[in-house]
Amino acid sequence: MRCEKPILLTLIQTHDDILKGVKMESSYLAKRKSDAQGNDLLDILVFDEEYLVLFRSLFFSTRSKLTSACSAYLKLPDDPAYFDSQDFSTEKDYVIQLFMPSTFLMPIRESIAIEMKDYIIAYIMYRWLETKLPNEAGIYKVRSNEHLDELKKYLGMRTKPTIRRGQYF
Repeated sequence: MRCEKPILLTLIQTHDDILKGVKMESSYLAKRKSDAQGNDLLDILVFDEEYLVLFRSLFFSTRSKLTSACSAYLKLPDDPAYFDSQDFSTEKDYVIQLFMPSTFLMPIRESIAIEMKDYIIAYIMYRWLETKLPNEAGIYKVRSNEHLDELKKYLGMRTKPTIRRGQYF
């Protein structure tokens, strides 16, 4: 049986694009919500540049969940890397490289990137709203789980199934 070369798939989710998405999503929510006096909740609910330290923390938390979900396909780095969560000049973006089997359905890569971005935004919104609006937080939690499930499904799509060592690859 001939072993075909795997496909290296590189996915990038930028810090700035995710922050923009979270800011936009939280702004839409804040416009629809109001307090008892009928005032909008823009000052309370909008997740913007004022919360960069919190955003970075939530972004890292979300990245760890995504990395875990993609772990079966991870390309390990050639050189050891050091990670410093307090250094804001490095590791801003989420870059993940995956070794996909040669039978991977390549047009699906765009769907994977979209689900990944949507998952990150929904999960950060869930964590942001946990104490502010628990009911809405639950909606974002369900949404993030749905995006993660779709992402996992897309990672498994093949042009044809291949069996190696008794397992599908």
